[in-house]
Amino acid sequence: MSFLRMEGLVKKFGDFTAVERVDLSVEKGEFVSLLGPSGCGKTTTLQMIAGFVEPTEGRIIIDGRDITDVKANQRGLGIVFQSYALFPHMTVFDNVGFGLEMRKVTKDERRQRVEEALALVHLEPFGHRFPRELSGGQRQRVAVARALVIKPDVLLLDEPLSNLDAKLREDMQIELRSIQRTVGTTTILVTHDQAEAMAMSDRIAVMDQGRLVQVGVPLEAYEAPQTTFVSNFLGKTNMLGGTIADRANGRMRVRVRDSVVDVRDVDPALEGAVNLSIRPEKLHFTSPAEGRITGRVHTRLFLGNHWLFQVDSPVGPLLVTVENSGGSVVEENEQIGLTWKPGEIRILPAETADG
Repeated sequence: MSFLRMEGLVKKFGDFTAVERVDLSVEKGEFVSLLGPSGCGKTTTLQMIAGFVEPTEGRIIIDGRDITDVKANQRGLGIVFQSYALFPHMTVFDNVGFGLEMRKVTKDERRQRVEEALALVHLEPFGHRFPRELSGGQRQRVAVARALVIKPDVLLLDEPLSNLDAKLREDMQIELRSIQRTVGTTTILVTHDQAEAMAMSDRIAVMDQGRLVQVGVPLEAYEAPQTTFVSNFLGKTNMLGGTIADRANGRMRVRVRDSVVDVRDVDPALEGAVNLSIRPEKLHFTSPAEGRITGRVHTRLFLGNHWLFQVDSPVGPLLVTVENSGGSVVEENEQIGLTWKPGEIRILPAETADG
């Protein structure tokens, strides 16, 4: 049986449905991210788990215990907010120990557990400092230590890295994931950052307009999106609208503008309008004579570890990424061929603009 279960969670604010029938099970020790754009319902879902928002319908069960109607301060959950919410007048040590003090933990045990928590986040020498004397990354780690010191059943992370600069955010992703694996706490992260969710999670739960639209391990969700929304939201993709022209022997020909693209027929139920999705890194340059399609390089950008190209082609503008290996690359305005491996184009049902 799953450690954390959300069963038929619904949240309505008047006539507006913020969360619609969310069913999600999380195993003990698992790290799951609720991922989606602003307004998709991920934060509301987290707040229902935390007890800050009352569900309109549905249940929340942790370790076999129904906590749907339990007060927030009695759920035994650890929470790290985007703002960290540290007490400015308290030292780091006292901030971390505050939850234990509220739980009437003895002074000696409290000291031991705070010291262990500070060691876990590599802040042992900073216990006497105040939050204003710490960097953003250090304050973030204090917030994590404060959440973990109470030994919560579940750790809830509400976009905790969004206030950090890009380099520090990457460092803290590694740090947080390492801490979570060391402690083994079941963790739910809310984020709109696709790279963050894919880097840190055992599974990601993609939300759109209050609904769960795909749940899976990051590689699976990225390589095999089930909807156009998921394909577009998880990283860059080339999305080509087309119409099925014909199919035979497990293959399908899709007309895109004035060209025809051959793809695997993975869903016999698909008819008429469809979308073709191919990731920029799946496209490869070759000579015009050897390409599946031809094109001309419109723009070339150097991004450090890779090059990003925009290519004008008969099927429309295409993004292509090429790893920076230190060698020569194609030039702007160069005529090129583009090729890809069989199966690397995903065929998806056509969707409306809002998903």
